[in-house]
Amino acid sequence: INSVQNFETSPDGDQLAFYGDGSIYVAGLDGALPRKLCSASPYAAPSWAPDGQSLVFSEDRALRVVDVSTGEVRRITTGEHPIHTPDFSPDGGTILFTMQHNDALPLPELERALVALRGAGVRIVEVSGGEPFLRQDLPELLALLDRLGFLFTFNTNGTATTDAGLAALRRANGLLQVAMSLDSLDRERYRYLRGRDQLPLALAGLDRLRSARLPATLKLNFAMSRHNESE
Repeated sequence: INSVQNFETSPDGDQLAFYGDGSIYVAGLDGALPRKLCSASPYAAPSWAPDGQSLVFSEDRALRVVDVSTGEVRRITTGEHPIHTPDFSPDGGTILFTMQHNDALPLPELERALVALRGAGVRIVEVSGGEPFLRQDLPELLALLDRLGFLFTFNTNGTATTDAGLAALRRANGLLQVAMSLDSLDRERYRYLRGRDQLPLALAGLDRLRSARLPATLKLNFAMSRHNESE
């Protein structure tokens, strides 16, 4: 195991559950080797059930429970928004969690902010996120930037490109550059760095961006670390 993250002690204090190298493991505190339970990339530490027989974790907008004895994984629920910090109730009968809803600033509020910035002399802005392609009103936002006379750069991870968004970028008069973040070409390493198994989606998005005939430079952003420096 190259790296260990997000560990939690069992209710009886005898075991640790943790995430590492794309899997969830349990390890006794007696020095025994860790045991792999399942492949997963949870958003946070897996949480123990009060009886110590299972763990709950969130991954890919789904809530999952894994049996500590067998490694069997059950999907409890799936939502439209990321699920965070799942935990069992004290009696073990309920799973509690928080859900991140869409917190993108509404277009009217963005317009007020952009008008103020333009009035203060700001000329260049960056459209970033989050992931800007997830905005349903992205065409209207880019048209607003043009109407107010902004120049702008556009940052994406490439996993959510849409026809409407690409068409809006093609029409944009103020587009200076499109930058796509791509930190690895190795699928497991990408999942480790980004928290989701989305390399195929990212590469497909890159192909779409290259084929879109955008009126600006397309570049790749590579955030180098000890995990991907060999690439």
